[in-house]
Amino acid sequence: MRVISILSTKGGVGKTTIASNLALALQSFGRPTVLLDFNFTTPHVSLYFNLLQAEKTLNNFLKNECSFNDIIYRHSSGLSIVPTSLSLNDVVSIDGNLKNVIEENLKNFEFVIIDSAPGLGREAIISLNSCQEAIFVATPDFVSVFDVAKTYKLINNLPEKPIVLGIILNRVKGKSYEMRREEVERYSGLPVLAEIKESETFLKSLSLRTPAFFFDKNVSETFKQLAAKIAGIPYEKEKMIDKILKILGLRRW
Repeated sequence: MRVISILSTKGGVGKTTIASNLALALQSFGRPTVLLDFNFTTPHVSLYFNLLQAEKTLNNFLKNECSFNDIIYRHSSGLSIVPTSLSLNDVVSIDGNLKNVIEENLKNFEFVIIDSAPGLGREAIISLNSCQEAIFVATPDFVSVFDVAKTYKLINNLPEKPIVLGIILNRVKGKSYEMRREEVERYSGLPVLAEIKESETFLKSLSLRTPAFFFDKNVSETFKQLAAKIAGIPYEKEKMIDKILKILGLRRW
């Protein structure tokens, strides 16, 4: 089991978007994956998967009101989701035992993707203490990358630090004023795992309460390539001729 926290140094960079679509891409490869919302103050995973009426959440489990199986929701894609309550009345005091919760209840999954709280508050630190690996989400501007570099140094001073796999640059517009991949890598000391282009598709997905992975082929392809890189899965973009043959029920020799 690989437990990977998706981190951001501030809100609004698209962390939950990345976590949701990455989890779906991993599941699409047949790798049992669960998306775990560790953002108790401003949770968003439920909004992306239309789980607004979830009867039981991680909050209920931590208050000993239900079993862990009661809070695992199976999406039609096969992805499993553990949501956090959207109500401020359900905010709970959390401690460092969430690592044990993961190890005891999610051991049958190959990937556990944690949508962490932004910043370096208590919730984010517990997320870091609960994972083996971490990925930063940042926008290609100096302030965002500066904060990632600073936070990366802080993480390296933790007694039980996760392996930071790299940075995903999100909301890339391709403008001259944006930091280039090479600049980001040089300044942060971390590899850029993927560059996600700015697109209205992601705003549409929020309106539909359905991740863009399902209805935008370019988004789907980008996240499949990212998931393959993280999972070490050989992957090549399907050629148009292969798509046509598949529709016709044929194959190339």
